[in-house]
Amino acid sequence: MRHKLDENRLSQDALDIEVKRVEKILEENISEGGVRSIKKLVHSLQVYQEELTLQNIELERHQQESDILREYYYTLFNLLPLPAVYVDERLHVVDSNQAAKNTFRSENISLGITNSLMKSLSRDSIQLLYNSIRSNTYPIYLEVQGNNQDVQIFYDLVLTKLNDCEDEGKFLIVFKDTTIEQKLKEKNAIFLSVLNSSSDSIISLDMKGAVKEYSRNLCQYTVETNNENIIESLPLPIKKEIDNYIEHKVKLNVRHEKTIEVIVKNVRHPLWLRIQLFPVEESGIIVGTGCIISNHTESIKQEKEISNLAYYDHLTNCGNRRLLRLRVSKLISQVDNPSFTMFFVDLDHFKDINDIYGHNVGDEMLVQVASRLKKAIRPFDELFRVGGDEFLILFHQLPTEMSSDRAYRIIEILSTPFIIDEKELVSSASIGISRFPEDGIDFISLYKKADTALYKAKKNGRKRFRFFSETMLLQIKKNFELEENLRKAMAKNEFSTELMPQIRCSDSTCQNVELLLRWNNEVIGLVPPNDFIPVAERSELIHTITEFVIEDAINKIKALNKFSPKKVYISINISKLDILNTHFFEIMKARLDKDKKIAKQLTFELTESVFSDSYTLIVDRLNQLKLLGVSISIDDFGTGYSSLSQLSELPIDELKIDKSFISKLGSDESDKKICLAILSMAKSLGYRCVAEGVESEEQFNWLASIFCDYSQGYFHSKPITFKDFISRYV
Repeated sequence: MRHKLDENRLSQDALDIEVKRVEKILEENISEGGVRSIKKLVHSLQVYQEELTLQNIELERHQQESDILREYYYTLFNLLPLPAVYVDERLHVVDSNQAAKNTFRSENISLGITNSLMKSLSRDSIQLLYNSIRSNTYPIYLEVQGNNQDVQIFYDLVLTKLNDCEDEGKFLIVFKDTTIEQKLKEKNAIFLSVLNSSSDSIISLDMKGAVKEYSRNLCQYTVETNNENIIESLPLPIKKEIDNYIEHKVKLNVRHEKTIEVIVKNVRHPLWLRIQLFPVEESGIIVGTGCIISNHTESIKQEKEISNLAYYDHLTNCGNRRLLRLRVSKLISQVDNPSFTMFFVDLDHFKDINDIYGHNVGDEMLVQVASRLKKAIRPFDELFRVGGDEFLILFHQLPTEMSSDRAYRIIEILSTPFIIDEKELVSSASIGISRFPEDGIDFISLYKKADTALYKAKKNGRKRFRFFSETMLLQIKKNFELEENLRKAMAKNEFSTELMPQIRCSDSTCQNVELLLRWNNEVIGLVPPNDFIPVAERSELIHTITEFVIEDAINKIKALNKFSPKKVYISINISKLDILNTHFFEIMKARLDKDKKIAKQLTFELTESVFSDSYTLIVDRLNQLKLLGVSISIDDFGTGYSSLSQLSELPIDELKIDKSFISKLGSDESDKKICLAILSMAKSLGYRCVAEGVESEEQFNWLASIFCDYSQGYFHSKPITFKDFISRYV
């Protein structure tokens, strides 16, 4: 435009000179008509001259506007905050703005761009730029990356063609630094990866509750995948908690985290969910809500399984002793202290069923017992299994007058035969009863007192119940003191023995004696065996006592063998616990094995009830004693548990008729029949027969008449010392 303006100005000046020259010639040489024609022509030229003048003025105005625009453009180019460069058709940089120089750190921007940024473009990107220039296809957008001091930088690149004719062949490239956006994208990708890899469901919501982001596994709670509808389609308990939190916390700008446990009913099974809600902040300002949904269904199930293992019996599914303690402690701690009653139920002779039929049958019987007991209690009462065959029923607010009826009912339903594997098994139960608060105000006291009452019930004959009473407690105290003195008795040498002669009925001679233990305490005085032997058995002091008795019997046999050629046989009482205790039994065997000849002069007496428990084990160990030469005698026969079929299998040598049958021989014909039956049975099995408690000549004569082997009682002699025995019978 500037060149055209200059050309117009030159043409006008020349025209003015030529017009003046022509006018002068015309004035000198042309006619008047010609002058008029020429003037007309001159006028036309003047009009043209004015038009040229106007054109020059317009051109000057346009030039000024163009200069202003160009200056404005370059100002904008240099003030542009984004790096921008001019390149030619070969992509060589011909100009750059200040932002480009600052960004690429080079005054020689052409070199900087060519060597760093352009060289970092891929071949495909460069080819796209060339194709755009050649085909005049503008603008073109590319994502490129370069290095700035070994730091990788990302750009969005825009190439466009300038329309100014003076800039023909120039192209503008503008760069936008997208490094931060790229890093944010990477971080966001990592965040989404973590979000979706989490086992929890995570939701990000804005201030209005619209979903911004959520993890894929949220879909396990909803079929919707649309951000707008996904919250609406969540289960109601979850949606309700989210809406409530946004409304009452987030919108009120309350910085408060909240954790809620909710149960969502599923088609298959309920879900236990934990919902954590918290405000999302940016620069200290709450901008939304975060929500984490954790599925704790499996852990709840595991906790329940662990709880079942910890607090429930796996066989009967009854609560165990640990749960019983918790329940009782909780009841006692209540302000109103509601009354309750403990029924301690123990099966009678259950161990025999285990030993005879095996533990599988025993376990099935326990399951049936638990089932029967559950039917015998009210819905709000509780049943616990606290031991092998021991159950405890917690009756809530059971009136005292109803306790007896309940106890009778329980004994009755457990006395009904059990059918297991087509076998009919008969059992019974004993019950001990304690009450809160009458009998105690803590679990231990109530439990022990129920146990004490149970012991009393079993001791009184089984298949019955007893309420705890203070007299029982006094007996416990007495037994405790007795046990303390019993522990010191051996050290103080308070034990001694006496001999009870057994007279042969056929000739009234004596070769057999029963060794009786005596305890004379320095404070209490003479303590009957019936008092201290049960205490010794409960405290396991019985083994020390038995060892003392065996050693004393062996020493007496040795002394008698030296004193007289006539052999004397000594019977001693052995506890069932001695036979069952493996360690002590081995010690006893080893001691007798040293004196096998002496062992043949020993008879071990066991009560008939010893075979009520651990029958197979007892029989096996008695056979081992028999191999050592020891004879086995059943004491108090006729009052215990043995059946005729079992009696024929037992490795015994002697039966002792209980004194309760002998004492009525003169007045009760039925007792004579019983004695005669026992004697006949003993003879048929090849056993010796000893009658205990003989106190009259009439009794002795009758026993002799039926060919009883031995007679023992006060009719012959009271227990005597070893010295007196020698003087009278040896």
